[in-house]
Amino acid sequence: MTNLNSSQNGSGILVSACDGKSPLVCYVDVGGGQMWIDVFHAALQRGLTPLSLTDYMYATIGGTLSNAGMGGMAFRFGPQISNVLQLDVVTGMTHSILSGNLSINLFHNHLRCEGLNCIFYFLEIIIV
Repeated sequence: MTNLNSSQNGSGILVSACDGKSPLVCYVDVGGGQMWIDVFHAALQRGLTPLSLTDYMYATIGGTLSNAGMGGMAFRFGPQISNVLQLDVVTGMTHSILSGNLSINLFHNHLRCEGLNCIFYFLEIIIV
């Protein structure tokens, strides 16, 4: 797991080393308590942005994603939750670190918090 405390910008946000032009997926590693405005500014420094943003940018990543992350761009790029590559989630029953590549059903069940209360501790979000 990524150590967000050692991020070079000191904000706890780690932007992948990509330029947005290569076929590699660009992403942001971020804690669930980080606000969307901070993620937006960190990605914008590289000329990138998350695919789908919430309408209220001062909400936390984990807070909006636990409700699917609907925003003004959801009609075009899907809800924010469909742009998560990896997550570390704690529910009332489990603590899991999951990637969408491993088990898509298990991954989506955790994105929906399995119908329980959950805390998104760490997320990897696509940026373009």
